Amino acid sequence: MPFHPFRRSCFKLILTMTATALLLTLANCREKDSAPTREPLPAPPATAGAAETPQVEALRRTIAGNPDDARAHQALGRILSEAEQHQEAIQHFERAVQLSPTTNGLFNLAIAFEAAMHLNEAQATFKRILATSPDHEQTLRRLGNLELEMGHKEAAIDYLWQAIQTRPRNVMASYDLAAIYKFYGEYEEATDLYQTIVRIEPRSAEEQAARADSLYQIAAIEVARGKSEQAEQVLARLLELVPDHPKAHYTRGQALMQLDRTEEAQREFERHALLLRQRPVTSGME
Repeated sequence: MPFHPFRRSCFKLILTMTATALLLTLANCREKDSAPTREPLPAPPATAGAAETPQVEALRRTIAGNPDDARAHQALGRILSEAEQHQEAIQHFERAVQLSPTTNGLFNLAIAFEAAMHLNEAQATFKRILATSPDHEQTLRRLGNLELEMGHKEAAIDYLWQAIQTRPRNVMASYDLAAIYKFYGEYEEATDLYQTIVRIEPRSAEEQAARADSLYQIAAIEVARGKSEQAEQVLARLLELVPDHPKAHYTRGQALMQLDRTEEAQREFERHALLLRQRPVTSGME
């Protein structure tokens, strides 16, 4: 049966397409054969740990040569703590304490436990210090704050009072204790402690900052109790010491509003806003 002209055309087209496909396939094969062989890319190297300092390496060698060197364990523990490698620091502090149970060694161990959030172990270690050194001021203060963190308000207050009795001009223990009283709304006790701090001449930048904040806290308590005139006077004193204290300007504005001194209050609020624009807010309402 003869092909219809249309069928003949289709058949020719199919043969042409098939031949073209075969030619392309052969060309691809020749290209693959002639292409240079490439080795697979090497896997990226494993990320190495942070390089240790020569001091750390030297201490590790010392400990490897003499595992009973308590001083080397203490020194390495302190460096690791500063690097926030608390778990390994604890291991070295524990070994140091086993070899030489000094107060300083136990204190370092307790701090490392606390930093690693092993609060029960930190509490037990602080108490171990107090068993032999009941007037250890730093331990009393740290344990007081730790007890508060663990939800033991009365124990916290007791330890902080002991720290103050150990050294009556203990600014920082008084400051911590005042903050507890203020938090729980015991304003009379808080104010008494803040006023005590204000009367003590600061011996460090930390104590100076605590003194300035104590003035602010006194004023904030007075505002909360509706004693705006007293608060305004305290804040005026604070702003003489620290002119750019943002919270003091804001709280003074509140006190002046309560005293119907609206224009002065507005100036304080504007000053507060300006100070906030000039520097980033770090914490709380500044």
